[in-house]
Amino acid sequence: MKKIKISLILAGMIGSVGLLKGQSLASTDPQAQIKEVPPSGGPELKVDTYLREPRFWVTPEYVHYWENAAPALPDLVDISSAGGATIGQVYDQHRVTFSNGNAVRLTLGGWIDPNEKIGVELSGFYTPKQSQSDSFTGTPTGPIIAAPFFNVGSTSPTQRFFGGIGTTQGSASFISSTESYGGEGDVLLHHFTTTLGDKLSLKVDELGGFRYFGVADQFQENVGRQNSGNDFSATDNYQTQNNFYGVNLGAHVRARYEGFFAELTPKIGVGVTNESVDVSGSFSSPSPNINPGGFLAIGNKLGDRGADKFAVLPQVTLKVGYDFSNRVEIFAGYDLLYLSQVARANGQISTLVDTATSPTANFGGVAGAADTSPKPNVMSTSFFEQGVTGGLTVKF
Repeated sequence: MKKIKISLILAGMIGSVGLLKGQSLASTDPQAQIKEVPPSGGPELKVDTYLREPRFWVTPEYVHYWENAAPALPDLVDISSAGGATIGQVYDQHRVTFSNGNAVRLTLGGWIDPNEKIGVELSGFYTPKQSQSDSFTGTPTGPIIAAPFFNVGSTSPTQRFFGGIGTTQGSASFISSTESYGGEGDVLLHHFTTTLGDKLSLKVDELGGFRYFGVADQFQENVGRQNSGNDFSATDNYQTQNNFYGVNLGAHVRARYEGFFAELTPKIGVGVTNESVDVSGSFSSPSPNINPGGFLAIGNKLGDRGADKFAVLPQVTLKVGYDFSNRVEIFAGYDLLYLSQVARANGQISTLVDTATSPTANFGGVAGAADTSPKPNVMSTSFFEQGVTGGLTVKF
């Protein structure tokens, strides 16, 4: 009888503990684990107890891109065969184009709330510097090379010969470079998720935040002459720095079919481009310099100048890929970026000069002369990059 009472007491204690824990004795069955019910419109939960969908992601990617050609250069070199009476333009309206470049981009993001309604996303990219060069040489046997320019007040160009006359040898070379970089920080707002049939779904997330984009250019002209009575070497250097700051608006639109997906991300930045130009020059010859500068970079062309201009920065990215177990996805796609206002180094070059401000008397320089040519403004153009992209996203 005592054994029966003890058994009943133990059974009651076990039952009480089970009730306090909110579990039934049947919960020991692994197939009967409790599954959280997500709030209306919230994310799906995993079958495993308390394990939600991934809330954070990291996306490294590679971009192989092309950019538009720099603005057309003025006529900087004329060339003809030895003994030729007419000098022909060979660097007139030349547009510098850069070879295909490589860029890297990194995106970090995460949902702040457990229902994945509000999130943040940070992204940045860098395109390494690209360079292109051209050179021309004039020798006593030809060809003859010269640099044309317009002296202030004159309607006819003046030729400055570098090489190809008598024993004179000369050269002219040009180096262009460019690089770009940028970043953004956005707040994500989940707009809606809907299913289209049994396996196709559509998800739309809105984004808004801050956008930065930078472009830096450089153009350098090197000219010189040897074996003449007036040997010299001169360098003109033009550098531009552009910084776009603005608000950013856009969306992530993703269609998914089983593990495959396609994602379209249109964005537009609206703000201001701060354009700055720095022009410098150097000159070397047996005669002492009487004014600062180089060959074309003289007088009021020298120094810094800048401007702030309203600009828009639209960008669109399309990706297609495959999602493995909702933890790792791989993708490839296309990316296009456009900036409406940017100062490129090539666009700042002027062949209109006041030779009285030249560094040497042999070029017409007068010590301390005031420049009477128009002071140049910051010249603007547009800029775009496009490319193919590939990468992966790790979610956790």
